[in-house]
Amino acid sequence: MKLLWIGLDGLSFRMALKANHAWWRRLLQSSRHGISQSVLTGEEVPYTGPNWASLYTGVQPEVHGITDAGWLLEGLKYQDIRVNTIFDLIDPLFSQALMTLPLTYPAFPVSGWMVSGFPTPKSLRDCFYPEEVGNLLPDGFVIDHAKCARGMGWDRIEDEAVKLKLKKTFSGVARSHVATFKRIFAEWPVEAAFVGLTYVDRINHLFVQKDASLLAAYSEIFDLVEELVDFCRPETLLICSDHGFAEEKREHDLYGFYLIRDSRSPGGRKDIVITELAPAVLRILGIEGELGIPVDRPKVKIKPGKMQEIKQRLKALGYI
Repeated sequence: MKLLWIGLDGLSFRMALKANHAWWRRLLQSSRHGISQSVLTGEEVPYTGPNWASLYTGVQPEVHGITDAGWLLEGLKYQDIRVNTIFDLIDPLFSQALMTLPLTYPAFPVSGWMVSGFPTPKSLRDCFYPEEVGNLLPDGFVIDHAKCARGMGWDRIEDEAVKLKLKKTFSGVARSHVATFKRIFAEWPVEAAFVGLTYVDRINHLFVQKDASLLAAYSEIFDLVEELVDFCRPETLLICSDHGFAEEKREHDLYGFYLIRDSRSPGGRKDIVITELAPAVLRILGIEGELGIPVDRPKVKIKPGKMQEIKQRLKALGYI
């Protein structure tokens, strides 16, 4: 595999450096890494949708069109990103897989396969390409867990027992995604794979950085990253996040994280902004195409009932 790109929603720079995980510590020492500063929205806070779109396009929100948290309420989709993405430029040249990346619903044709990410409906309809991929999804497969407790969004829950129960569920979702990626990849190997995991974000909405449960969750996610890397054995590994989390609060901050390991990248720390990562992907793959080019994507209409289902799940998650 030429490139394995792992996107960890909400991976905090501070937590990435303090994690007590032997494999992860060795990876940090041998890789270029640092802060990936998130883009600001009009409300001057980083949001999931705008940042993932910037990861895919290398441009600011006012250019790609996903500008604030309203993308969830408005039902904005990958097809609403109004400039070209790394996936557009990769597709004619390399086979690729997209696995549970945020803002990739509904699924679209790629030269390989894909499973859409958050915020997909529970039905999983329109969530994978090609159709045969659906046959490889395990029974009970979910893309994002939106369980609501006591009528509250889970990010506002204070009951420790409830939070620990949710942690176990979120952990199971992440493990399922990694196992499912490996299962599909065994049938359809590709040259570039893009995998998104939301466990870190979900757990940061339940605990603060001093909590033992959050530290344990980071160890779990680094176990899964190690499993993916050992399975794929990529020539280049790129790990990144869309934003970070405040140290003492359960809320987003600007200090996301990135890491690049390949034979051409020296180790050590170098802080960047999030828009630098898409061009880095093109350089890694030797693609000379230009990012930020306006595109007119085929519009995909989501039936009202399906959008209502998505909104109900977002409400349970505490996003709306």
